[in-house]
Amino acid sequence: MRQLGMSLVELMVAIALSTFLALIATTYYVAVVDASRTLTENARSREQLDTVASFLVQEVRRAGYRGRPSSLASYLASTGNTSGTPSEGTFPAIDISTDNCILGSVAKTHSCTGSDHLSFSQCDNGSGGLASGTSVDLHYRFGVRLTSGVVEAVSVVHPSQYDALGATPPSDSACGATSGTSAWQPLSDIDDIYIDTLTFTKHAETVYDGDTGCELGVGSDCLSNTYADCGDSISCRIERIYKIELCGYQGSSDSQCVPSFSGSQPEGQISLRMFASPRNDVLISKDYSS
Repeated sequence: MRQLGMSLVELMVAIALSTFLALIATTYYVAVVDASRTLTENARSREQLDTVASFLVQEVRRAGYRGRPSSLASYLASTGNTSGTPSEGTFPAIDISTDNCILGSVAKTHSCTGSDHLSFSQCDNGSGGLASGTSVDLHYRFGVRLTSGVVEAVSVVHPSQYDALGATPPSDSACGATSGTSAWQPLSDIDDIYIDTLTFTKHAETVYDGDTGCELGVGSDCLSNTYADCGDSISCRIERIYKIELCGYQGSSDSQCVPSFSGSQPEGQISLRMFASPRNDVLISKDYSS
């Protein structure tokens, strides 16, 4: 009597086919997981860079605000020009003199406390501190810098506000701050993106006579005036546009970012180029003391 079932050959063929199909399924699964992980990592990197870019533009746009009219008058009294070089005062709106770092200042409302008169002259009425809760305008410093692949940010009371009374700022907000009193905090996560390039340049500048409103070097009223006259013979207001460039990728080796149109790029490179202009013009008052 003939018995039904699979022969050894048929069994071996079935096992081979099953193994082949399992291998295909495993390979497909690994590829899908890898692709999903790559997409997630790229999305996280893009989110990090977009966050940095958004923060930068926001900070640049608010730079240069000098507070209430009384505070503005006090600020203008500290600007001027008696040596041929226009002065932007103790609190320049934007400072990009240090590579990979931008500093700015903006006036904010501050509520004095009982001991603030020991640090800030604005809270000192000459016979002790102003009453707690008294509102004054203080200049704050904000900044963004690149350090070893990480973008760091700072926002503190401007150190020059302490200098007025000889007090010492509680933290260091300079571009090169490295000590334990450094006020800088990370804005990006190196595990998500290594930011290789962060540059700030002054893209454009237009200088106007603060009294007539005409552009320096243009028109009959301003043709003979130049930037060097600001604070010397005329008061000025200055409109500026800054270019900000960011480039990053996943990894920990610097100097790999290249322009998108040339060279060999690291995998996952993300580049951004932005232009930002402060809402508030730079103000330089004519020096009437000379």
